[in-house]
Amino acid sequence: MKFKWLSQYTLIIIFILCIVSRLPQLLSDNLFLDGDEYIMGLI
Repeated sequence: MKFKWLSQYTLIIIFILCIVSRLPQLLSDNLFLDGDEYIMGLI
């Protein structure tokens, strides 16, 4: 199978993509967390 490595590391890849996609907001000086963000942080 051509993409065997992809199926082995799927969860790691998803986790890294989630972190990378949130970095600009988390590192911004204008960080404002609303109620929805707090709930997701608690979950």
